[in-house]
Amino acid sequence: MELKTATYHPLAPSSYIPLPSKLAAKKAVINIKNTDQKCFVWSVLAALHPVRQNAERVSHYTSMEQELRLGKVTCPVQPCKVPIIENLNNLRINVFGFEDDEVFPLYISKREDTRVINLLYITQGDDKHYCLIKNMDRLLGDLTNHKAKAFYCYSCLHRFSAESLLKDHLPYCKEHSPQRIVMPEPREESVLQFKQHKFSQPVPSAIYADFEALIEPMQTIPGKTASHIPCGYAYLIIGPNGLPLKPVTV
Repeated sequence: MELKTATYHPLAPSSYIPLPSKLAAKKAVINIKNTDQKCFVWSVLAALHPVRQNAERVSHYTSMEQELRLGKVTCPVQPCKVPIIENLNNLRINVFGFEDDEVFPLYISKREDTRVINLLYITQGDDKHYCLIKNMDRLLGDLTNHKAKAFYCYSCLHRFSAESLLKDHLPYCKEHSPQRIVMPEPREESVLQFKQHKFSQPVPSAIYADFEALIEPMQTIPGKTASHIPCGYAYLIIGPNGLPLKPVTV
């Protein structure tokens, strides 16, 4: 009888999850193929130390692992622990979820750092996995047919055509927690309408009016190209019974 022995190496738990086909086709996300529970660490390091080829390989980042301070936070990192890591490393990190083919904000940093690291948090059953979003335009590009450069509010994912418009929007949006739009199921209760007519206040009359004007070119006033010249009007008074109180006045 011949007896042979071999060292047993149990498989370590892996948090790697393949990207859904819709996400993978956009080529907007770097999905680190890790065999441990440190996908958060590798994704952040991939943002700090970008590589051109095979960015999904953990081997590019293992030598830099100690750069990211975790403090008492253990892997796998829960989204609620991200602020701790931000403060320890002076980083601005946002986390977005993906469910039912929809991207939505999970955690949006309150830091004002210019450089932003956007992570995608995907799930498959009980497995959870962080990926690095390398191109937000590609990730959210299918929300509109407009292909020009867009500026996104990370808290509500509203899209703006100019950075100035985004800056005007941010002070109002930051007053609220991250938003996710959830549309109601198509049924009768999903339509919001006024039904308590018994509480409405009747009015003695309602006036419907229209005012018409002719547009004439003008060059006498700088910055003005045309002048509106009144040419007619009409109005109708409706009584409480829904009928006109008198003929249309023109």
